[in-house]
Amino acid sequence: MFQVPEISREEWLAAAYIQPAACLTYSAMMEDYLAKNTFEPGDKSCKVAGCQQATIRFSGVCKAHHIEQLQHFGILSKPPPGRLFTPYDFLAS
Repeated sequence: MFQVPEISREEWLAAAYIQPAACLTYSAMMEDYLAKNTFEPGDKSCKVAGCQQATIRFSGVCKAHHIEQLQHFGILSKPPPGRLFTPYDFLAS
């Protein structure tokens, strides 16, 4: 069961909340991926412009940008459209 906060019609049309089922499916998929993989820190900075995070070992990018690349190429699912709501907004981190 999800507790969705009240929202005005105008706010909803501007940016609807993520559908709870999509949120659950995505978070389960990412939890599984993160549990099955290790992300040993590298010794350089991420090559993405403006990012100061350390790379992951054997990669030129940080963990967040590595995941974004996998999502871009369809290897991992992209986050569902919409905005997260409290208390589920922890999934954005």
